[in-house]
Amino acid sequence: MKSENERNYGVDLLRMLSMFFVVFIHTFDQGGVLSSIGDKGSVKYITAYFFYACGLCCVDCYALISGYVGIKSKGFRPSRLIVLWLQVLFYTVGITALFAVKRPDLVLAANWKHALMPITAKQYWYITAYFGLFFLMPIINLGIGSFTRRQAKVMLVVIFAAYVVLPYINLVSFFEYSENIRSLWGLGSDMIWLMVMYIIGGLLKKLEPIKNTNKIIMLILYFLCVLITTATNVRGIRIFFGNGSVTMVLAAIALLMIFSKIRFNSPAYENGGGYFKEAYCVYVPYGTRSISYTCTQTAMA
Repeated sequence: MKSENERNYGVDLLRMLSMFFVVFIHTFDQGGVLSSIGDKGSVKYITAYFFYACGLCCVDCYALISGYVGIKSKGFRPSRLIVLWLQVLFYTVGITALFAVKRPDLVLAANWKHALMPITAKQYWYITAYFGLFFLMPIINLGIGSFTRRQAKVMLVVIFAAYVVLPYINLVSFFEYSENIRSLWGLGSDMIWLMVMYIIGGLLKKLEPIKNTNKIIMLILYFLCVLITTATNVRGIRIFFGNGSVTMVLAAIALLMIFSKIRFNSPAYENGGGYFKEAYCVYVPYGTRSISYTCTQTAMA
């Protein structure tokens, strides 16, 4: 019989793929690929935005995974936050120190302040949002854990409709956490959005095993969402081109359904010898452009 606490290495694989997507889309965006692809509507333009759209669901994937695996967590463990904070601090201070040696003209007092206080400085929105969400996770877990399957299905539909579909009526997000985000383009970059994705991920886990989930159909759904996002962007309609768009949420859910069904039969995996436990990506911005990027991975014990 499958143990309730058995690790799903397919989900771990999706976490690593999402980490690659994060690096990929930042290379296309901050790296200048999208700004140098030529005329709008050209083959090069369409191809670049297609591949960009393939990875645009990475934030949603991370948050869905957090809910999918976190819903079974028991108790409140502040040590997880401390470890994460130390990891982020190591890289922010280390990278800033390297730039201070190589390019001291780029490193100001404000950069050191942000490096020493990466969470409160709000330089890394995902980490800051995750910290805020962390304190609510035990409450969310208790709530979802008390649902029946029928209640979980109803809540999944209601939350998806209210937070993912409803904003498209007026083309504005009216539930967002940040007062600086007033459009669908910015939806998906705050704590509330991570919480919504966490809840959806938790509800999907609650409904597991989801019968008749066909991986081929989920793969078709993923690429259909990518194609819709690419096609609408090429025609100048950017409402689907963001973390919080309907298409990107559906694409992330499709990937989660695909990878959660993957099983590894290797004895190394069965004995808990997987490669990665968690993966966090952080980029270090100076001004309006990002000039450094790194990912950290915590090896399994």
